[in-house]
Amino acid sequence: MSERLAGILVSSFTRILIPGIKVTIPLTLLSFVFGCIIALFLALVQIANVKGLKQFARFYIWVFRGTPLIVQLFIIFFGLPSVGIILDAFPSAVIAFALEPWRLQR
Repeated sequence: MSERLAGILVSSFTRILIPGIKVTIPLTLLSFVFGCIIALFLALVQIANVKGLKQFARFYIWVFRGTPLIVQLFIIFFGLPSVGIILDAFPSAVIAFALEPWRLQR
């Protein structure tokens, strides 16, 4: 690697890293908090044995486990505008990451 290329990489590293961190940390924290709330609700519903709610929770987990996360992101970001719900990229990512059920056991 030449010195010129190394200089370009070093000088551009911080210009790329800092904005990436400013987006990644809030995205992670928000998705984690909302995901914990949804996961807690789903776990409580499965423990409570309310027939209709338990079936809904199982269906929700089945659907979101069965589709890849990238498909969920595409549906939320590109599919929802076709029904009139327009979201920016950041809220779409938070919703998709939060809706992804953690690997709940039956």
